[in-house]
Amino acid sequence: MSRKGNNNFLFLYNQKNELEVQLHQIPNLKSQIEIFKQQITGEGYDFLKTYEQNEEKIHKTQSKIQEIKNEYDKISKDVHNFDISGSQEADIKYNTLQKLKDFFETLANQLLKNKKQQIEIKMKEDLNRNLIAYKDVIDRVELSENLSKFTFKVYHKAGNEIYLSQLNTASKQVLVQVLLKALHEFGDYEPPVMIDTVMGVLDETSRMTLLENYFPLLSHQTILLSSDSEIRVEKDLDKIKSKISKLYTLERDREQQLTEVKEGYFDIFLN
Repeated sequence: MSRKGNNNFLFLYNQKNELEVQLHQIPNLKSQIEIFKQQITGEGYDFLKTYEQNEEKIHKTQSKIQEIKNEYDKISKDVHNFDISGSQEADIKYNTLQKLKDFFETLANQLLKNKKQQIEIKMKEDLNRNLIAYKDVIDRVELSENLSKFTFKVYHKAGNEIYLSQLNTASKQVLVQVLLKALHEFGDYEPPVMIDTVMGVLDETSRMTLLENYFPLLSHQTILLSSDSEIRVEKDLDKIKSKISKLYTLERDREQQLTEVKEGYFDIFLN
């Protein structure tokens, strides 16, 4: 809830705490009253005077108790009218987005469902081309229809499921790359794709397959972040050089604690 003017929340909150402390003192006051009553025995004037004084204290205390309760109830209502705490202010945009969360989740799941078959077919084609360990033997790919619990399954032509646990690190990497490519291809817009490559875990055949059949077709603009051991200057660069528009090398200066961007890929330049 948004309010103009000064924020009275802290003042009301502190007052509420003080009243709660006073309310907790009421049992002690009642105990004192009982003690005073017990002292009023005999016929002496002092006892009578004490009794009258105690009666007056009781009356005042009871009135004070009622005042405190009334004030406490009033402040409690005021406090509950605030939907913000302390010095924070209500974020109307955030609250609106929270209400739209379910709507966007439903919409995203519907979009996935609409593209599901296309993505499955594309993944099957790319896996049969790029997943060397199972090249040309992938029968189908099945995607879930819920993005919050997104899963996919890959099946062999023999009918059995090919579990991720069966794949080595290189094959898992290829499978994930193929999934990302399919999701990107059937999206409603075409942003650039940036990949921090892990070519070092791939065997030679898988490396060549990705370089020749995957990266060049991934997007209209693909940015590869690679070390010279991942995309090797002597063997790998020539495979994709004709598809490259820019080459850069990031050089770290340890003394100056900065990184400099230089043209060329480890002293290799485009003609």
